[in-house]
Amino acid sequence: MSALRAEAKAGLVSQADLVVLESAWKLVMRVRNAAMLVRGRATDMVPTDLIELARVAHMLGYGVRGGQQLTDEYRKATRRARAVIKREFYGELETS
Repeated sequence: MSALRAEAKAGLVSQADLVVLESAWKLVMRVRNAAMLVRGRATDMVPTDLIELARVAHMLGYGVRGGQQLTDEYRKATRRARAVIKREFYGELETS
């Protein structure tokens, strides 16, 4: 994150893009860490098992039935981050 903040400070990345990337990173890391605690082993995926997902969501403060809300927020954050990466690093523009 410090390198990304330095790029934003130098004007290479906009402050808005920094916020998108930083918030996505924080959410992804929180999900990753909670999933590791729930599963008892390292993982880089959002749980697809509904019980594991409910446990991860609960650990992150979404409540026992917050799995869908967590999944929705995760997808929204990663979709926004992917759009920034595509635009800033690959020169691709959104076509919607």
